[in-house]
Amino acid sequence: MAKKRRRPAPPPIKRQLALPVSTSPLRGAILAIADALVDQDIPTPALTNRGFAEKFGSPSHGLDDVALARLLDEYVGRGLLRWRGRADHLLGRPDVIGLTAAGGAAWEAARTPDWDRYVDVTLRETREDWRLEVRSPSKDAAYSYLSAGEAAALHVLTGKPRWKKLPGAAVLPWRKMSVWVARVSCRIPAMAPDPVRFAKQFAGWRSARDLRDARERAEAAKAEARAARAEKADKAKAEPAAPAE
Repeated sequence: MAKKRRRPAPPPIKRQLALPVSTSPLRGAILAIADALVDQDIPTPALTNRGFAEKFGSPSHGLDDVALARLLDEYVGRGLLRWRGRADHLLGRPDVIGLTAAGGAAWEAARTPDWDRYVDVTLRETREDWRLEVRSPSKDAAYSYLSAGEAAALHVLTGKPRWKKLPGAAVLPWRKMSVWVARVSCRIPAMAPDPVRFAKQFAGWRSARDLRDARERAEAAKAEARAARAEKADKAKAEPAAPAE
């Protein structure tokens, strides 16, 4: 009796990364709010629609206070947002809300950030001068902030940066990463900073607004290149063909 041939084993299932862009649950108003929360936990009064665009450099979410409270509670229930100090309102302090790790992953799926270019900055005043601390997974991105800030009159370095590699740093409330840390003394120039020059020279990003601005600049550059190619093609068509010898 002939032995039955075994069926070949099925190929391994290729698992997609959690929450790809097409299935991210963050869209519309909640995505605008997540943009504001990506690098900080925020008291809920600061998230109201009044002045939202000015405070966070993001399009307003368009929700009144009641609708905003319902939306926040909904996404807390879905595990994408979390309350910090929920009972603080009993002491006269506002509730503070932030992203969970799952909420951060959903934001990543929607915005696709390049974490190697992320830069976090702390500036504090001392008795003698100011102390600047720059953190980034990329030493080049951190250095880019220091040099672009000097060129744009954000700061003037008065010492040499001291570098240190810090693994597993809680740079964001919902995400840890290994970063280079640069600490340096500086002074603040009297002249007004030049944000346009800074944007041109800074090779990283610090906020969701920076990501949006970088995408808009890249799309504008692509559109300009397409228009230039089309114009060149039209001119080539309009030129008369050279007579045959």
